Amino acid sequence: MTTGSETVHPTPPSAPLPMPPQRIWTFALWGLTRHPLDLAATALTLLLLLASRLLFLPSGPWEWDETLFARGILRFDLHAHFPHPPGFPLWLLLGWIVLPLVGEPLRALQLLSALASCASLWPLAALGRRVAPAPVAAAAATALLFAPGVWLHAVRGFSSTPAAFLALWAAALAVGGLAGRRLTAFTLLVTAAFLVRPILLPPLALLWLLSVARIHPLRRLVPGLLLSLAAVAAAVLGMVLAQGSWYRFAQAFLTHGTTHVRNLVLSRGGVPQLGFVKGLGGIWPASALTLLAVLGLAVWGRRVGRRPAAAWLLILATGIAETVWLQNRTFPRYAVPFQLALAPLVAAGASAAAPPLLASAALGAFAAVSAGLSLPCLREQHQRYMPGWEALLTASRQAAQRGLELVIEPGLYPFYSYLEEVQRHRGNTLNIRSHLAPASPDASTVPAGPYLLVTDFPSRYLPPPLGRSWRWRGVSETLRPLTQRRFLDAAVVEGAPLPLHGWWPLEVEPSGEASIWGQAGASLLLPPYPAGTFLCLDLCPAPGPAPVVLVVNGREVQSIPGQRIRQKVWIEPAWLSSEHSNTLVFQRAAAYPPGPEDPRRLAVRLFGVRGVCATLPWEGPIAEAPQREALLIRAEGVFGPENFAHGRGAWTGPTARLQLPASAGWLSLRVWAPRPQPPDVLVLAGTTRVAGPLKVWKKPADLEFPIPAEAVSNHFVEIVIHATPFLPAQTGNPQDHRELGIVLSSARFRPVPAPPRTPGDWLALADSK
Repeated sequence: MTTGSETVHPTPPSAPLPMPPQRIWTFALWGLTRHPLDLAATALTLLLLLASRLLFLPSGPWEWDETLFARGILRFDLHAHFPHPPGFPLWLLLGWIVLPLVGEPLRALQLLSALASCASLWPLAALGRRVAPAPVAAAAATALLFAPGVWLHAVRGFSSTPAAFLALWAAALAVGGLAGRRLTAFTLLVTAAFLVRPILLPPLALLWLLSVARIHPLRRLVPGLLLSLAAVAAAVLGMVLAQGSWYRFAQAFLTHGTTHVRNLVLSRGGVPQLGFVKGLGGIWPASALTLLAVLGLAVWGRRVGRRPAAAWLLILATGIAETVWLQNRTFPRYAVPFQLALAPLVAAGASAAAPPLLASAALGAFAAVSAGLSLPCLREQHQRYMPGWEALLTASRQAAQRGLELVIEPGLYPFYSYLEEVQRHRGNTLNIRSHLAPASPDASTVPAGPYLLVTDFPSRYLPPPLGRSWRWRGVSETLRPLTQRRFLDAAVVEGAPLPLHGWWPLEVEPSGEASIWGQAGASLLLPPYPAGTFLCLDLCPAPGPAPVVLVVNGREVQSIPGQRIRQKVWIEPAWLSSEHSNTLVFQRAAAYPPGPEDPRRLAVRLFGVRGVCATLPWEGPIAEAPQREALLIRAEGVFGPENFAHGRGAWTGPTARLQLPASAGWLSLRVWAPRPQPPDVLVLAGTTRVAGPLKVWKKPADLEFPIPAEAVSNHFVEIVIHATPFLPAQTGNPQDHRELGIVLSSARFRPVPAPPRTPGDWLALADSK
């Protein structure tokens, strides 16, 4: 087109509009030729980001740190790790400001992180525009914002995403030039990022130093430095005042630092296990993005300058090295700031590798695929509870409804503390006595009454003698790599045996059988049990002459010979308390190595604790003698077990006697009679006829009858079964000279009426889950 003496060439529709790189906050990110279309595209991108964040906020806490932050908003206690050092003061302050708007501190932090993630689009796009066309820069920023680890942690209450947003904003200012007040704003943004996440100090310090290295005169730095120093000083003094003294403030850092260094030993894993790699979707997406970023560095050096490119590389390398060597390298959340920082380099590399339209389309496709693969993880953490949190909620609900105490594993205790503080903040006090599990060195109290154990290490404990348990296992295999692999296997156990002291960790044999070894004086805590409870200890002393003396609640119950023989030791109801917790102590004058390859000095090996209660329901097979022994059933007139068409069973004689633990209630026997004619059967409880005469047929049936209270003596009842004699020798089996009655297979007892709701009968209460 010609105008006067000038020839004007129209801009092709696909070409991006030029945009000043120093302009960060613009609502036209895509550089389209038609401004309304660009505004619409930017608005659509923002809406997509907002929807992807706000519609998938997690159902609750999924990790320690976000819980510690949220708990610290309500009651700051650095010494108790609410939050842990270095305190994250600005992050907690922001959460405290938003708290009145949402009512829950964790939700406040989740919203802040989600909004910071959305806002990161602008500084990322601005940095990308420094070396790439606007659509490529915006596409690269969007692609990294939908990387699995970045998206997943954007909606969590962690400080990584908001600190990254502030640091990227500062970097965008630096790249655009630090003229005028931009220098002071840059310094304040770096300081804010530091106060949100102080452990980013090394890369943040490099960002500031490299950006101001050529600032002249130096007095231009003074306003920003004075304001930043004032902010840091105010934050530190505020934390010191909250702790009460400089000593407690410093002690918290020393304690946490020692623990952190010790835990670094556990940070293992190769390149595929790195949080930086997992958070980008795995080894192949991470490799592709890294190659583009390397190419982008070369482009950055050519288009902007070698010095800025070297500075960008140094900052990134320092941050990534910190996540690998000074933090847990397998945790994806630590890598979020540095994954986002790849976006401008990826934009530069993509713009050099392909035309803008193709590069933008490829990055958009990558973002779509990444989002599609990430969506199930976001949906899962939005729709379900983290297993440890769900276990804690269940235990707290049960404890409040049933008046139980809680024994909580140290790893789960911060979650319980947060739950307590949230309820107190809402005006609801949890009237629950809670204790740290005895395995914790900080445990100082034990339950005095009925209790529930909440643990994220169910395999550390022997099963409860009488109580029930609930278990929550794992997450999907898609989500697992993006978690910290903690609190994903949790259980609530009713009355679990608690090793108080003197016990080694639970060991599991290749056969799958579990046991724990105890030293001389090892003690075990058990809950109160209802009247009529018999406990059976399955144990084996370490071989040695000194006997093992079993002490129950301070009273010597039994002396067990020291020879290495596995045996069952029964504790009768008279020794057990129904009102208070029971303590078992295994005393021994000397301890001995259990074998030539095990030099430990040990006293006893405990395989398990079983229980049978005359006032609680019980059931089980009774065909074999060990099965009857497990239920404390003594039998007379019962032959050995046999395999029948209907399962395992044992013939009785014409008269059989069963002594079994029971109270007034109902007893059901699984019986049948594979004989030519059905026998007439009469059942007595003591001297009282409770069933019959009746026929027992060839097919299995449940013979159910009442147990009258007057037939019970010392928690036992004697059941007498009379049946018409059957002689197999007279009906075609001359080898069998026995006189037979009926076949017994299993027994089931139900007390009547239901046990009252008293502390001693807590195990019999209905499940309220």
